[in-house]
Amino acid sequence: MQKRNIRLKELGININKVYAPALEYLENCPRLNKNEVYEITTDNEGNQPSIFGNESNNKIFMIGDSSIECMYIRNSKKVHTVLEEILLKNGYDYEVKNLGTSGSQTLNIINLIINKLIDKTDSTVVVALPSNDEGPLLYEENYFSPHIYHATILPATERKVKRNTEINTEIYKRNLGLINAICNQLNLKLIFTSICYTTDAQHLKTINNIARDYCNINKIPFLDLEEEFQINSHFFYDKLHFLPEGSVFFAQKLFCFLKDQLIQNSTKNLELFKFNCSGMLEKNTIWSETISNINDRTKIKLVIDFDHLENTKTPALYAVDYFDIKTKVSLIKSENPDIGYYKYFSGQPHKRVEKVFNIEIPSDCKEIRVGIRKWDGKGIYIHNAFLSVLK
Repeated sequence: MQKRNIRLKELGININKVYAPALEYLENCPRLNKNEVYEITTDNEGNQPSIFGNESNNKIFMIGDSSIECMYIRNSKKVHTVLEEILLKNGYDYEVKNLGTSGSQTLNIINLIINKLIDKTDSTVVVALPSNDEGPLLYEENYFSPHIYHATILPATERKVKRNTEINTEIYKRNLGLINAICNQLNLKLIFTSICYTTDAQHLKTINNIARDYCNINKIPFLDLEEEFQINSHFFYDKLHFLPEGSVFFAQKLFCFLKDQLIQNSTKNLELFKFNCSGMLEKNTIWSETISNINDRTKIKLVIDFDHLENTKTPALYAVDYFDIKTKVSLIKSENPDIGYYKYFSGQPHKRVEKVFNIEIPSDCKEIRVGIRKWDGKGIYIHNAFLSVLK
């Protein structure tokens, strides 16, 4: 007897991996950079955290499909990171986590909320309605078909299943109702957004209409961006997936929609310090501003968007100046006073990538500065580099 399982759509836990679009994917998406790869990190619950390291009792979980997952966007421009940045800079202490997963649909989201958010009472849940419901809503067996990608119960191996000609509106409204009821039961604050898509897609328009009407009748907050996405196709690299400017636009709209429902009492301060460099990195250390008044809750991240120019293992390093305090950190101590404590870093040869590094802060440290420099071979080409400092 074959054992069956309910599919839990998630990226996976404790991931730290670099993803590269397939050549065929790039051919179909000419707006994507052809030589860029993307670093993905998840925590022990399968969330993509923001780059800032914020820890807060106030949490926002973003749930959806690949439009929200933002696989092929740099971490600093992913929608959850941009939203958290806007919140922190405007006095809202919220930790924003991304549970978006490629291929997700509303029945997967029901399972995800039950299995992952049951103990997240009082959190805000943003469900960006996925485009993937279009398939199951047209199948004769809807969400319980044996379709290899859309089945809710595994194993499933079929690539073609019997279809209807019209969307099954009732089962979709049922799923929306279940999401709402579960969130109410778990005391989660629910917000729906319209499907993120551009160009003409009649079935997706129909699904948005169903959701819009359902939320209006049941007084569920609904952020409707369908019309704005239709006239801003430059926000997307295909019909469904954001470019960085689309991700930023979505996060800004979401903040404006959410802010009156959130608590604005943060004492935290987020600042971004840009390095004064771009282009080829030279073999002299370029230092950041000195960060002063460090306390026990300070979080510092180094974010570097760069090209790894040659097939070398150690093309560059970052250095940390602790201003002569005696400290124990995992970094290497250099005899060169221009470097101090350091760590080599690299990407993939001949590829562009954005990497995020956590800067260790000893308990007795009151001020710090961070530097970057070329080390081996041609080194790296800097597109953007900055420190995020959260106090």
